[in-house]
Amino acid sequence: DKPEAVEDCVDMDGCEWQTGSWSNCSAACGAGLRSRSVWCPSGTPEDCAAPAPASAETCDGANCEWQTSEWSACSSACGQGEETRDVFCSSGLDKDCVGEKPSSIRACEQSAGCGWSVGAWSSCSTTCGKGDQTRRATCTGGRKMCGDASPALTQTCSSTTNCSWISGSWGVCSNLCGAGVQVRNVACSSGRNGDCSSLPHTPSAARACHDTSGCAWELGQWSTCSSSCGQGTRYRSITCPSGMGADCLAADGPQPPTEANCSGEADCGTWEAGEWSNCSSLCGEGVQLRNVTCSGQCLESARPIASRSCQGAQAGDGCDWQLGPWSQCRPSCGTGVQYRIVSCPASAEEAGGCVGQRPPESQPCQGTHNFTCGWVASDWSDCSQSCGIGVRERVVQCDADFEGLCSSSTRPVDRETCIGHHCFWQEGEWGDCVLSFCSLHSTHGSGVRHREVFCPSPAASSGCAGAMPNVSETCQVQNASECEGEWQVGEWSGCNDACG
Repeated sequence: DKPEAVEDCVDMDGCEWQTGSWSNCSAACGAGLRSRSVWCPSGTPEDCAAPAPASAETCDGANCEWQTSEWSACSSACGQGEETRDVFCSSGLDKDCVGEKPSSIRACEQSAGCGWSVGAWSSCSTTCGKGDQTRRATCTGGRKMCGDASPALTQTCSSTTNCSWISGSWGVCSNLCGAGVQVRNVACSSGRNGDCSSLPHTPSAARACHDTSGCAWELGQWSTCSSSCGQGTRYRSITCPSGMGADCLAADGPQPPTEANCSGEADCGTWEAGEWSNCSSLCGEGVQLRNVTCSGQCLESARPIASRSCQGAQAGDGCDWQLGPWSQCRPSCGTGVQYRIVSCPASAEEAGGCVGQRPPESQPCQGTHNFTCGWVASDWSDCSQSCGIGVRERVVQCDADFEGLCSSSTRPVDRETCIGHHCFWQEGEWGDCVLSFCSLHSTHGSGVRHREVFCPSPAASSGCAGAMPNVSETCQVQNASECEGEWQVGEWSGCNDACG
């Protein structure tokens, strides 16, 4: 047979392990595995030297990302709080994630659970009538969390605790002579009479009175005289308007007489008078006479006079008054007096006196200076009050030798009221600070305080210089009990892990 030209042989000198490319990491993030193909070219692993290269190895995924859960509910139902969430790397190891780790906590603010807390109403500001009551109101999360519409802090109230009747003075009696009625004003101190209706006693607004201040005797007409000529009696009625004589006796004195003497003239005769005789004096004062007779029965009270004084008719024949020259006027200013000598000659005195009345021995006159006596006043002194109503004075003197020469009716006043205008604003002490609102997360707060400011001038505020000082200002309240907040705790949320 032909020998074989080919035969099997085994040569392992060229056997080397062959490897393929690595596969992708089995984990996108974190620890995983990758693999590759490993084979011996001979197809028999034993032909390649041991050990064989690894066909698998561990690896780390390079696509790690931060993972976050949903935010939790806000920790506060009113005001500032916090929300939380879970933040973790998808590999389970924070070092595998690149970039800044997201926040797991953030601030939050809620108003759904906010509400006003109000205190009790104060006592009524008045104990009689209408007044006011006040109370405090605070927001559990701070003023801004409850909005602008706060509960009412004031309300009207009414009290009758200390109400009382106020009685005015009694008016005049309705009848000034005799029995009448007096009235007065009776009102409740609150101004509403119904507020005093529960009081056990209501003062009377009217009462009986008896006045005599207007009593006066009423006089009737006199009757005709009981005698038609000569002495008789007449009568009249006397009454008191009140019907009680004692009333008129007290106010108007004793009762006037109800009868009086009278003289009748209807049936009387007539007086007849003759001619007057010559004057008994030829120079000066004398007497004249005449006959007076009655025909029948005459009234003596109607008898004509039978004598009268007379003056001698020989004037100019030594019966005239002798007059001296007037003296100089004294004083020399204003109205004065001047004098002269007045006499009756002896011959006239012997014949019955000088004719006519004695002429005056003095008369008023005007001083020779060109001015009249008058009052001289000094300047006014300063007002006794620098602010408000006071008094000022001055000296007033007569410029004549003595004050009697100046007329008292024209004397200027030496004292009068005045008003001081150097007034300044008067400021009272500041009152307590009244809390208006609290500072956030603090026991401090802000408020307002007041004081009294007034001008003492009679012209009120226009009498003081400068602007009126403030009557109120803002203020701070430290450690206010109304500002002490309380922690509000919500319900627990569900667990963030269902297993573990």
